[in-house]
Amino acid sequence: FMNNQLTELLTNYGPIGAIWFDGWWDQPKTFNWELPEQYALIHKLQPDCLVGNNHHQTPFDGEDIQIFERDLPGENASGLSGQEVSRLPLETC
Repeated sequence: FMNNQLTELLTNYGPIGAIWFDGWWDQPKTFNWELPEQYALIHKLQPDCLVGNNHHQTPFDGEDIQIFERDLPGENASGLSGQEVSRLPLETC
């Protein structure tokens, strides 16, 4: 169902600058999010669309930006951003 929703969003509303995934980190790890398939779908339908996931880990293949929550990259003062700083563009929220 997620790929169908992404397809609808990415084909019916013109150019999309970014897709931001959030909430992956507090869900059971047994759920298959199919992130590689979703990222490939996004890049296929909207090649210029940036993909970011606020999952509090080092970026996965297919992600275009690295997100840090309530922190500056590399500081981890909040305890949520202990991942390594990647070479991708960085964002903090």
